[in-house]
Amino acid sequence: MKNKYIKEGNVTILLITQRNGNKHRVLIDTEDLPRVLSRRWCMQISRNKYVVSNTNNKRIYLHHFLIGHPGVNMETDHRDRNSLNNCKKNLAHVSLGENKVNRKVTNKHGFPGLEYIPDYRKKEIIRNKNIPYKPWRTRLRIKNNEDNRTRLISIGVFATKKEAIEARRKAELKYFGSIFH
Repeated sequence: MKNKYIKEGNVTILLITQRNGNKHRVLIDTEDLPRVLSRRWCMQISRNKYVVSNTNNKRIYLHHFLIGHPGVNMETDHRDRNSLNNCKKNLAHVSLGENKVNRKVTNKHGFPGLEYIPDYRKKEIIRNKNIPYKPWRTRLRIKNNEDNRTRLISIGVFATKKEAIEARRKAELKYFGSIFH
């Protein structure tokens, strides 16, 4: 049985229902619909939700089916961090390090590399009231090309969460280019 779908202009919503009744809406480009409908797609749910097809005991992910399998030491990245958005403009082959930068945020502040430090510079503030209180620190992990190791660089400490996020985004652009923006 083929998957059902809903066309909405340049984007098509592929409807996938699991055996337990859970329904998923997967986005693809409408131009890819004939190719996608040549297979039966289902959900693989582990840490993330991915759309897969099994043929002759071989599993293929929908994102690899659409843009090809990445090369050695490369991964396919969903730019908006939504594994169910498989439109080509949302997919890119990136290095492992670049893909790690674009992972879903698991910290309580909702942004990667962001940390609230309530006691930061508290002693200096008590001695001198003119020093601004800067409790937001942001950092970024980058790959060193010479020895292939990663290092954590400090972007800075900021007075507001908004300033820290802006600084982090600028650092991402500097070190990774426009991959995630």
